[in-house]
Amino acid sequence: MHGQDRFPKRTDPHRPSVIEPDDYEFVSYDYLGNLPEDCEDMFDEDVRVYVEHQERTGGVEATHDHGGTCMMCGASALWVGRFYHAKSNTYLVVGNTCVVKLQLSSNAAHFKNMQQVLRKARHYAKQRDKARQVLTDAGVGDAWDVFAAHDGGRHPGKEEKTVCDIVARLVRWGDVSTKQLSYLGTLLERIKTRPEREARYAAERAQAEDAPVGKATVCGVILKTEKRADDFDADRRVWTVKDDRGFVVWGTIPRTSDHLDPDRYMDRSNWIRGDRVRFTATFSRSNKDPKFGFYKRPRKASAVELVEGKDELRNYV
Repeated sequence: MHGQDRFPKRTDPHRPSVIEPDDYEFVSYDYLGNLPEDCEDMFDEDVRVYVEHQERTGGVEATHDHGGTCMMCGASALWVGRFYHAKSNTYLVVGNTCVVKLQLSSNAAHFKNMQQVLRKARHYAKQRDKARQVLTDAGVGDAWDVFAAHDGGRHPGKEEKTVCDIVARLVRWGDVSTKQLSYLGTLLERIKTRPEREARYAAERAQAEDAPVGKATVCGVILKTEKRADDFDADRRVWTVKDDRGFVVWGTIPRTSDHLDPDRYMDRSNWIRGDRVRFTATFSRSNKDPKFGFYKRPRKASAVELVEGKDELRNYV
């Protein structure tokens, strides 16, 4: 077949040789290829503008028989601009090269930004696929489901938040430590068993006594220790203790020399989670939760039982 037969001479009004740029009005951009999952709505605004423009003019999309997607040069293009030709009341799909060369678009910055967004989205999609595979190979594939369900939104629990933080780091940097992958397994197990723990906690709470009011003695397990700044900007050490009767109290950790080991002096910094303690103080009950209390003037503090094998966490002086 001769070249002249394969590519007949164009006679349509939109061939490059007869183009009058002033006759074409830029309307919107579009992408004719496949978009990543996170970018499916990136052209929604351009589509809206195009549809509204068509409704005002009643114009239709032009047709051509010279191949390609660009209705001007006939080349194949994925990035295109849509233009309105008032004289023929038609809309043309124009490849991005013709858009730039003919300087038909007055919104080149927007076009460039859309290309950058798509490139970043594709890179992010590859990173996500890689991260998902890493999690699957490590046996913690369910972490991806947690990340996909709660990424960028509110987290139903601190475990989900930590999972999302670790997976987000994996997506961004492409790698996380072996310890972090192992910790993801622990977090997933906590999420799985949370209903059981909450049910057990509710049952214990129902049986718990209200926090005491006035002078009383508490005997229970330390749930948490931390530092807090006082009114004079000085650090003070506080703890949260769960009494054997079920209620929880909070306040400054008292000093004590009455220790199971009389050769050691127990400073405020020596207590750790899990230690059993006994002390007397003046208590007040929380207005929001009757099973939670505060105290002041603690005294007669002593250790009932210390967590074994945790001496490296203690700071004996």
